[in-house]
Amino acid sequence: MNIHRTAVALSAAAAAVAFALPAPTAVAQPGSTQSWGGAFAFREHSANVRAQASTGSERIDTMVWRDGGRRCYQSECTSVPGGSYTCWSGGPTGNRWIAVYNKTRTRVGWIAQRCAMFERIE
Repeated sequence: MNIHRTAVALSAAAAAVAFALPAPTAVAQPGSTQSWGGAFAFREHSANVRAQASTGSERIDTMVWRDGGRRCYQSECTSVPGGSYTCWSGGPTGNRWIAVYNKTRTRVGWIAQRCAMFERIE
């Protein structure tokens, strides 16, 4: 086999693979115009934002159902394991927490995953 033909074939194969791969997507940053994940309190309930992923941790913010949401620290609102919680008497329980900004976006805290709804926020 000719070395020149082999080099041309390898170049063509590499180009085909490069065009088949999806283009990288930009990650939304706080303050950008792209949509971002956000936490919203359930109707008639409030949810506390804590300094750490634990109910014994300092409360840095309280989110009530009618005051809007809190932007997640990560665009996907990724949860992590933490301390156990009960959202309200007879309400949901769990131990997964999601990092969110406080209302003024000056601190990052943790909200109990099952105590809030999560959807896109501007």
